[in-house]
Amino acid sequence: MLIVIGSIIPIALAVALSTVPVLATLALLLSPRRAESAPLFLVGWFLGLFGVAAIFAVGLAQLPKDLSGTSGTVIGVLEIIVGAVMLVIGIRAFRIEPPTPGRTSAWLGRVQRMGRWPAFVTAIVLNVRPKALVLAAATGLVVGSNYQGLAEAVIELLIYTAISASTIAVPVILTLQRPATMEPRIRATRDWMTRNQSIITAIVLLLIGAGILGNGLIRLGS
Repeated sequence: MLIVIGSIIPIALAVALSTVPVLATLALLLSPRRAESAPLFLVGWFLGLFGVAAIFAVGLAQLPKDLSGTSGTVIGVLEIIVGAVMLVIGIRAFRIEPPTPGRTSAWLGRVQRMGRWPAFVTAIVLNVRPKALVLAAATGLVVGSNYQGLAEAVIELLIYTAISASTIAVPVILTLQRPATMEPRIRATRDWMTRNQSIITAIVLLLIGAGILGNGLIRLGS
């Protein structure tokens, strides 16, 4: 289990640093309706993270033992594919021009006006973005290819989900407890992330993608 947890922590950190859900959370926390919409967004994000990663993990756990056991060829190939996709997305992120302030403000404004259930659904839907699916698939590869029983798999997925959701949970909890103190910090963080979201995405995906690709190559060579 410790090996699996050690492998999924970097992936979970990449999810935690995803700019889109964090910016959506910050927008909700600046809304007059934050007390009803932000907690539901957090719940939807947590459930979506766990559910999508679990689907991939269950699929990988069904591989015959002769494929996912000693040689690990199939798992190695899948890791190489997932790692390569992350690298491609990361490289593309470096080349994408930052969105204009007006464009960014427009979608953040729509998020800011959401009620509780639209916020809940939006959080779940954000887990099926291409980048989110790639990271969930990477987690599923680690958990599913090292499946040792339902209880251990659930614990591993819960750890992944808790770390991934930490950048949503912490600001939501702190802001609902101390809104006057947190609001200026939320605005400053939102503005900084809006200016640098492409760079953040690129760096995170390149680092994690290289690691997963390397694991796949090592698995094929062993």
